[in-house]
Amino acid sequence: MAPAERGCSRLVSDSVPMSPVRRPRSSGRVMFPLLAGLVATAAAVLAAAFVGVRTASDPEPVILPRPDATAVRAVAYLAHEQTADVLYLAEPQPGGRRVPIAVFPRAFGVRAVGSLAPLGDRAAVLSFTSRGTGRLTIIPLPRGERLTAEGAFDFGSTMAWDAWGHRLAVARIVALGEGGRRTVVITEFDARTGEPRDRTDFADVFLAAPVGYDARGSTLYVVTIDPTGSTLWAVDAAGERRRVALLSAGPTASWRLSPDRTQMAYVALAGAGQDGLARGRVVTLASGAVYDVPAAASQFGAVWSPGSLLPHFGGPGGNLWIEGFEPSQLYLYPADWSPDGSMLLALVVPSGGGTASLEVITPDGRIPIADGPSEPLGWAVAAE
Repeated sequence: MAPAERGCSRLVSDSVPMSPVRRPRSSGRVMFPLLAGLVATAAAVLAAAFVGVRTASDPEPVILPRPDATAVRAVAYLAHEQTADVLYLAEPQPGGRRVPIAVFPRAFGVRAVGSLAPLGDRAAVLSFTSRGTGRLTIIPLPRGERLTAEGAFDFGSTMAWDAWGHRLAVARIVALGEGGRRTVVITEFDARTGEPRDRTDFADVFLAAPVGYDARGSTLYVVTIDPTGSTLWAVDAAGERRRVALLSAGPTASWRLSPDRTQMAYVALAGAGQDGLARGRVVTLASGAVYDVPAAASQFGAVWSPGSLLPHFGGPGGNLWIEGFEPSQLYLYPADWSPDGSMLLALVVPSGGGTASLEVITPDGRIPIADGPSEPLGWAVAAE
């Protein structure tokens, strides 16, 4: 189906300043995707791009790799089919190819979950086996020798990669307590050899989720949710923990580090004195300062465009939406910007209920990727 057949489809963003005081969303509209695409394309390098970051503690720049926009031009997603979950690479164009990369038979109705390395050259998938264990599969893209490991992996947690895609942090449940509380070990895997190393553990939590590494790859950030709320921790190479910030008195979700790995965007879920709204927030990792991103309605999903200093949020109150559609009709749950910032991979969610569709949104239209239940992973190396 061509994009024009989906109706008016321009992606609009409203980049508003952050403030500790909550304000209604500004009504100004900017054609952000086209502008971002032009800026990013002008600065792109044919080989993998690199960005220098200066940290507060070290004036020397840290060189971060960036995806090669000439190679990372496919959409990776997990399709939740009838009896299995299938990892696909899809061309983001009308009628584009969908190439199946791996199939994960579904046991006991537990759906596989996945994560994509920042450079788009590796995928990690957690699937449930018929023996009642979890299996981690690390898959080089588009093709390559796979690594697998089994364990009591937490399917409700996220997985986190370092900037180079060399290390992957995963949560393992080692003990269950009363009321859903658990003891969780954060294990790092070498994505090239599969070698595991336990980094730290958290006791008496509902969830411990690794969310990313700092620019040097030495500090791992982990969010825990327990009866006191959501807390962000910094874990050094020796496994020592430092509390960065209390993110919310309740649960949080959609944790995403900024491109320079100095900030983290997230959503504080409804409740805990939030007037029934899910609120987009940003925490500065060096200071622990937390800011609301103003909105008049709930925000869902957080993404950063390449080089951006401010995040974008979806949902009825998000600063990303499709022109011509009211939030009462549908809203976006953003997954990832393309490396050149010109296209957005997102779930398009009917506000009144129904199945979300996975689409790529461009300044020119909407490109359907999958109509059935699916989990977007991000932008990946194109299939051969």
